[in-house]
Amino acid sequence: SSVRPPSAPCWARGMPPYGSGSLPMPGNSGGALFASVPEAAKAQNLEAVVDLLNQGYSVDAQDLDGNTGLHWGAWFRLDAVVARLLERNARPNIGNSSGETAVHWAAKASNISALDSLTRGQRGLLSVRDCDGFTPFIISAQNDNAPVMEWMYLKGISVEEQDDWGRTALQWACYKGHRRTVQWLLSRFASIVHRDHEGMTAIHWAALKGHEQAAEMLLEVGAAHLLQVPDAAGDTPIALATRKKNRYLVMSFYKCQVLQSLIGRPYVARNHFANLFVGFIAFNVLVFAFILAPGIANAHPRIILLWSALMGMSLLLWVQNCSSDPGWIQPRTILAQSRIIGEDPDKAFDAEQPVESQMVHYDGLAQDWVDEDGLFGQNLQRMEFEQAKFNYQRQLISEARKRLSEGDCCGTKASGTELQPLIGGMIDDGSVPIARQAQLERAALVLQERERATAETIG
Repeated sequence: SSVRPPSAPCWARGMPPYGSGSLPMPGNSGGALFASVPEAAKAQNLEAVVDLLNQGYSVDAQDLDGNTGLHWGAWFRLDAVVARLLERNARPNIGNSSGETAVHWAAKASNISALDSLTRGQRGLLSVRDCDGFTPFIISAQNDNAPVMEWMYLKGISVEEQDDWGRTALQWACYKGHRRTVQWLLSRFASIVHRDHEGMTAIHWAALKGHEQAAEMLLEVGAAHLLQVPDAAGDTPIALATRKKNRYLVMSFYKCQVLQSLIGRPYVARNHFANLFVGFIAFNVLVFAFILAPGIANAHPRIILLWSALMGMSLLLWVQNCSSDPGWIQPRTILAQSRIIGEDPDKAFDAEQPVESQMVHYDGLAQDWVDEDGLFGQNLQRMEFEQAKFNYQRQLISEARKRLSEGDCCGTKASGTELQPLIGGMIDDGSVPIARQAQLERAALVLQERERATAETIG
């Protein structure tokens, strides 16, 4: 296939497995046993960490892999170690050899307490990228960690964050087949029409990997309109499923297309097994009413009445069960995304737009989600848009740095208007590379301060 699957992430290449027997055992006591703070933290020895700090050892020291004491404290859920290091002004934004900060490791370890401590007053750290462009939010999606994603979402992180290949958390969850994460992302209105740099949507990745449940959830919210949309290599989701010889997915895709054209939705009922059960019950009722009951009604009328009463009560309880959430006849709680797909899904997005920009030009479905007072959804949407703006500006700075290092001092795809509040005249002022580098550094500092101020105001 011409489709390039996602490469192994940084954290999969350098991070030890959680709870692995190969990890070092805790030391006895005292800083004399360890040469640095990260070594003591790696051994899960709080006493040694405190002893080394009191002796004047650097709180931001790094081991051979670039990990700091905060990395290991967050990984092993050593809240006391993290607290002591932060009291000594340890910097949580230091990356290791793979570009991962302590925040990445806290997300990987599902350590919400450390995430809160590390990013308190500076929530922009939740969008820091490693060498593959993975943010803590995307890493959580890769590991099917919906609770951590919910926490970050409520802190203002956008569900549309992208890695260096333009892939969102929803695309990664569909690639991995994480049903729970896919359901959570769709309930938070993650876009099903977003394309990565290869032109693939979430339904493309689900079809490529053969994850049937993830594909069905996407189809229920409008992905049936994308089944004939090709990626950059010209492959549609149906073509990818056919190539993988997944007959169930192919038949399901064609069925959804037919139903979408006939009745305007890709399904008749929500659950195929519930349909079979209804058919079985109907068959039994007919057999009892027209074959069994007439033969024994005269001889045993009370039995017929008792059996009919029991059957009626059973059916009543079954209907009540089906009306629960989730249930066969319960109204859907995840809204469809048909209205953002448009009449031509193939042209919904521009593949030439920079990373982080593709989701900022349309009004998301979150505008329809408000609480009883009509405020929560609006505030949450405002936090998301603020963070999305910061993410976009950070990406433009990163791209400008890359072009500068490659000797390109003039050309850029972006208009520069997004960076004007941070850096004036960056695109067309004819500055020498050294001056442009200084401008970029100042822009990065201004962006960091604005993120901190935003976190204090609305986070």
